Amino acid sequence: MAEPPAEYLIRISNLSENFIEFITQKYNKEFASDGKGDLKKTIGTEDILAYIYAVLYSKNYRERYRDFLKTDFPRIPFADFGEFKRLSELGSELIALHTMKHPSINETTVKFPIAGENIVKQARYDSDNKRIFINEEQYFEGIEESLWNYLIGGYQVLDRWLKYRIGRSLDNEDIIYFMKIAKAIEETIKIEEAL
Repeated sequence: MAEPPAEYLIRISNLSENFIEFITQKYNKEFASDGKGDLKKTIGTEDILAYIYAVLYSKNYRERYRDFLKTDFPRIPFADFGEFKRLSELGSELIALHTMKHPSINETTVKFPIAGENIVKQARYDSDNKRIFINEEQYFEGIEESLWNYLIGGYQVLDRWLKYRIGRSLDNEDIIYFMKIAKAIEETIKIEEAL
């Protein structure tokens, strides 16, 4: 596959001039037009994206504005600079986890110990042994109940991923990816607690 033309690789901010002025005045920091700010000196679009991502992932924010979020665009409160910086850093971690680019996802303790055909016939959680069975013999182990029960958009992430694959045989890449998803969820839960 050919590389995309260079102009498609250039990132262009879509933040309004009014918003950029608001941010620079609020934090008394320069806005980095290249998108990558050094939070000590400048604020860039990626810092703002990470901050907003963290705010939207905060359980307190989602609970407090639950009804409002159902009917309108979310309103983002901008905290003092110390809190902005902290949330921006946590948001960057979340983005890396959710795009599967965070280095920690390779350090999973989840195992798939039984060899076989790897055909997904079910997605059944065994809380006593911390296992997710994909058929009568094979399972992923080392899955805490909090990971199994983790929801995004009202769906259990691990359950949904497996159910989309019922009737299919998981290859090694699928198995490793599932383990990484479990690790990403584990790390997301830790960050949510810090939010």
